[in-house]
Amino acid sequence: MKNAVLLIMLLIFTSCNYTGIKSTLTQMSGKVVILDSLTPIFLGKEMSGKIKIEPKYARLVVYYDSTYCQSCRINRLDEWNGIISLEKKYDYNFDVMFIFSPVSDQHNSLRRSFATNRFNHIVWFDKDGFLMKLNQFIPNDNRFHIFLLDKNNKIVLVGDPLSNHGIMSLFEAMIDNMIEHKGEYIGS
Repeated sequence: MKNAVLLIMLLIFTSCNYTGIKSTLTQMSGKVVILDSLTPIFLGKEMSGKIKIEPKYARLVVYYDSTYCQSCRINRLDEWNGIISLEKKYDYNFDVMFIFSPVSDQHNSLRRSFATNRFNHIVWFDKDGFLMKLNQFIPNDNRFHIFLLDKNNKIVLVGDPLSNHGIMSLFEAMIDNMIEHKGEYIGS
């Protein structure tokens, strides 16, 4: 009897948790993400001048807020090389945008970490936390901080393609779809 009660409680919790996740995903889907006030960093150096974030047919945003171990994330950025290689495959109509939002006293140490790591891709610093301020629909829950955008910066997919084979397959199919339709996702 005790095991049956535990099983029922587990099923209820799992069901409620799934319902909450599904609800959050539904709320995020189709929302336009504002990408403003970000500072580009390359090999630890701040790039001079204001660089406009060019529209792409598809863009994967990978957002690391200050709750992440930022230097740990920097050291693991090589895991994204397979997805970064898709930029060239799609003739740079797709890109990966890494956004780090460190607390102010970590800015210099993160720049040094990027210089030491030699990660050969632009990353963006959100020095003042504007991403979350301007896009209040993005939850604080880190599970919702990786998302695929169309050419209008609308969210079409939420999830980490590196940690889930199903999301990776869906991710690749959606990029193919958006590239074929010049940045519009045409669902089936």
